[in-house]
Amino acid sequence: MKKLAFLSFLGDIPEDNSVYDQETVEFINTLQQAREEWLAAQNFFNSVNDPDLVDYAIYGVEAARRKYMYLIKQAKILGIKINADSLEG
Repeated sequence: MKKLAFLSFLGDIPEDNSVYDQETVEFINTLQQAREEWLAAQNFFNSVNDPDLVDYAIYGVEAARRKYMYLIKQAKILGIKINADSLEG
């Protein structure tokens, strides 16, 4: 299950997400979506062949990265534990 794998990425999070309130579940979903957007932007950058699209691709990667890092920071503020080893790669 993709969602359970992502929840384990966040650290000591039980597999049963019924212990979370709706707001926390929505935040986790937003964080997962931001990560997927960042990965998609990186894939787009890696596939760009047109020199006119390079700047656009760079902007997309940087914007997605900053959004994801902002959400990671918010997760820490909210007390959602993040396993640093899972951030590598």
